[in-house]
Amino acid sequence: MAEKKLHDLIDEQTAAEVKETVRRGPFRFSEVGIPFGSVVRFVEDDRHIRYNNEVTSLSRLPQDLKGFDHPVQGTLRFAYEGKILNDIRNEREAGR
Repeated sequence: MAEKKLHDLIDEQTAAEVKETVRRGPFRFSEVGIPFGSVVRFVEDDRHIRYNNEVTSLSRLPQDLKGFDHPVQGTLRFAYEGKILNDIRNEREAGR
């Protein structure tokens, strides 16, 4: 029973993350002032990172590394200069 509750909680979190992404659109490094080549490990272009010589996305990498079978909001799992990417985005959007 506890496993079902945990699964339901994960489903709710995933739904909230997907809803937030859909509402706001995909994260773009340029929108929050992070230049290409920055160490987030590593910004490849406006929407992708490079890891182990492969180009991937902020959402796909943690999903692959952690073995999640559900979508992941990568902006909650990566930081730039000590700040979570999602927080940087929120600050930028609030200042507009």
